[in-house]
Amino acid sequence: MNRRRFLSNTSALPVFGSLPGLWSRAAAAAGPQSDAPILVVVELTGGNDGLNMVIPYVDDAYHRARPTIGIAADKVLKLDDSMGLHPAMTGLRTQWDAGKLRVLMNVGYPRPSRSHTRAMEIWQSGDVAPLPTTGWLGRYSEITPERSPSCFVGPDSMPLAVRGRKVAPFALGDIKAMTLRPEAALTPIAGLAETSTPAGRVAKAMEAARSIADRVAAMRPDDATAGREGLEVKLAVIRRLIESGSGSRVYYTSLDGFDTHAGQEFAHQSLLGTLSKALARFQADLEASKLDDRVVVLVFSEFGRRLEENGSKGTDHGAAAPVLLLGSGVAGGLLGGPPDLRDLDEGDVRFTLDFRDLYASLLADWLGVDPTPVVGRGQEGRLHLFR
Repeated sequence: MNRRRFLSNTSALPVFGSLPGLWSRAAAAAGPQSDAPILVVVELTGGNDGLNMVIPYVDDAYHRARPTIGIAADKVLKLDDSMGLHPAMTGLRTQWDAGKLRVLMNVGYPRPSRSHTRAMEIWQSGDVAPLPTTGWLGRYSEITPERSPSCFVGPDSMPLAVRGRKVAPFALGDIKAMTLRPEAALTPIAGLAETSTPAGRVAKAMEAARSIADRVAAMRPDDATAGREGLEVKLAVIRRLIESGSGSRVYYTSLDGFDTHAGQEFAHQSLLGTLSKALARFQADLEASKLDDRVVVLVFSEFGRRLEENGSKGTDHGAAAPVLLLGSGVAGGLLGGPPDLRDLDEGDVRFTLDFRDLYASLLADWLGVDPTPVVGRGQEGRLHLFR
């Protein structure tokens, strides 16, 4: 949203100076609920192999099906007497030990799609109906118009998940976009303090933007990203936005590369190590900023992988898979039992937990809204996710 469009949407007003698009959108609700809960979503793009992320290490069927890429029981970071994390995920194992990681097993939906495009469409829309036009987080933003819209952090195109019909999300591809241009004029304007008028609402947004800009200006832009790369940088940008008081309740980002049809062993190990390190560092940064009680991270992928490894020492598209929740407010532990590897859905793990019940629980118990208009689910499938 540029300055001209911003002003045209709020009636004729005096000239305010230059307000960057990020702040014109984010500042609109920056003031209220400065201690409100925040959801950060990390998408694992490509179809993460859940069986090698959360490993049923005592199940002989797992080891028989994966003679090359299976993780030996003595290498697994054990969570209990049957399930464990990939050995590259030491950072998240530390979070598990601290009671801040919840692992939801066998998450999916009926008649699963094994197409990247369609499966991601289903997960991002929160609906199994064809041709969705809005995402579940976009619809959340539309029932909470008094708050700032969702924020996508990354260089890719805006994901469906945060798109709505009436509320436009905003995007950041670079931490430099958080810096106001030097010519920006954000001085409060006399006579526009009444927030019941369009002009007053703009004045309030301008004042909120000025406050955010002052806080961001007090930080060195390099502080958040020094010595970091990839997902760590994206999460550092999100943390800086939260610290600055942007007002958004939802942030979305992604980690690509999980379509491991061939040579999976080392590629997947690297990806899981990257994910684990980035999330553990993000949690530590939130704790240092005393923001950890406000933030929960959801980690999902569009589908899991098949039980049987293929002839290229990889895995093909599957169905249900684990989902991770991280945060100081999370009720740590496993939710749902190990996958039943003797009762498969066309060679894939069957779902026992519907992803829409997960979304409904996050909306109701963390973001504090009625999930029914967002995902069509009410109280009946609510999950115990938080302390």
